[in-house]
Amino acid sequence: MPRDDYKELMKLCLLILGESQIDQSVYQFRQAGAYDMARWMAKVIYSFKIYLFRDHFHLTSTEHRHLTEFCSFASHIYVNSWITCPVTCDAPISDLQLLKNIKHYSTASKLVLLQP
Repeated sequence: MPRDDYKELMKLCLLILGESQIDQSVYQFRQAGAYDMARWMAKVIYSFKIYLFRDHFHLTSTEHRHLTEFCSFASHIYVNSWITCPVTCDAPISDLQLLKNIKHYSTASKLVLLQP
């Protein structure tokens, strides 16, 4: 990975997904950097950090639910798609796979939300 923000994104994603090889007590969280409105990666990184430190924030139940849903979507679908498509000639098939994954995720998340 050529840039530190890619590494940070991947490590935070692994922490969100509960990867046992990364010890959260040892992981060094980076200080927040520039926040560019055009870059989605900063938004995902900050959302992951808020999720990991959610016990230290006063979130309403709606904010907590939306944050959890967003982090789940970003870690399962969007980060995977972003990291696995560095080759431009693979973009069409990667885009189709992303759309398929989004549709599947949408259906699966609705089923989970409907369960008591």
